[in-house]
Amino acid sequence: MNIRVLNVSAMFGILVTQLMSQGTPGVDVKISLADTSVCFHEPLQILLSVSNPGDRNIATNFGRRSEEFIRIASRRPGGQWSEGKQPLRSGFAGLGIVRLSPGEQKSIILIADKWIGSLPEGPYQLKVILHAPATDRSWDPPEGLELARQIDQESVFEFRVNAPCPARLAELANSDVATILGSDSVQNKQRASEHLSYIDDDVAIPYMERAIIPNSIGNRDIVDGLERIGDERAKEALTRLSTNPDPNIAAYARQKAGPRYR
Repeated sequence: MNIRVLNVSAMFGILVTQLMSQGTPGVDVKISLADTSVCFHEPLQILLSVSNPGDRNIATNFGRRSEEFIRIASRRPGGQWSEGKQPLRSGFAGLGIVRLSPGEQKSIILIADKWIGSLPEGPYQLKVILHAPATDRSWDPPEGLELARQIDQESVFEFRVNAPCPARLAELANSDVATILGSDSVQNKQRASEHLSYIDDDVAIPYMERAIIPNSIGNRDIVDGLERIGDERAKEALTRLSTNPDPNIAAYARQKAGPRYR
C-alpha cells in the first residue's frame, strides 16, 4: 500500500504486552501510531500487529470485523476522555480468525477517525482499548492449531493535529488513487479507499471522483467520504455520481446526495 508508514518501533517505543501463561499459548500484541503529528483533516492511523512468539501453531479469534474488538477515546491533555462511537459499517474485514505459525506476525491499519472523527488543531491524547475475544469457543480451531488466550490491553498515545496543509493532503489522496487504480490486491484497494474517504477536506474531492470505478470494493467508502465532507463541492460530486453508468454507484450516490434524488 502506498500510505506512508513510519518506523514507529524506533520512534515511539511500541507498547508490547506478553500474554503467555503456562499451558495456554499466547500472542504478542503491538499497538502504535503511524505518525504522532498529522495535518488538519489527515487521517490518523493506528497500527495493530499480532505475532506468535511460541513454538506451537496457534489461532486467535479477533471477530469478524476489526472494529468489534477495539474502543478509541481522545482528549485534550488534562481534559476528559471522549469515547468515539463504534463504526456502523466496516470497510476492510479486519483480522478475523488469525492463524499464526511460530515466529509469524500479521498486521492491519485502522483509521482512528472512524471512531473520533476529524479533530481541530492542537495537542491530544489517544486511548486505544483492545478487547479481543480470542477465547471465543463459537468456532473450533483447525487441526494442529491451539486457541490463544483472550487479549486485553490499553494504550495511550500523544499526538498533534497541525494547521491545514493542502499539498500534503493532495499527495496522500493521489497516492491512494494510484493504489486503487493500479494495485492487483483487493485488500490494498480497500485500505486505500478507506484512507482516501477519511481525508475530510475538499482538496480530496477530485481524487475521490477519480477513484470511483465500476465494481470497485471501495466505492461505498468513497461516497461516504463525500457525504462527510458535505460542502457544496462534495454535493456537486455526489450529484454527478448519481448519474453514473454503474447502477450500484448511482443508487448509493443518490441516497447520499439528498432527498431530491431518492
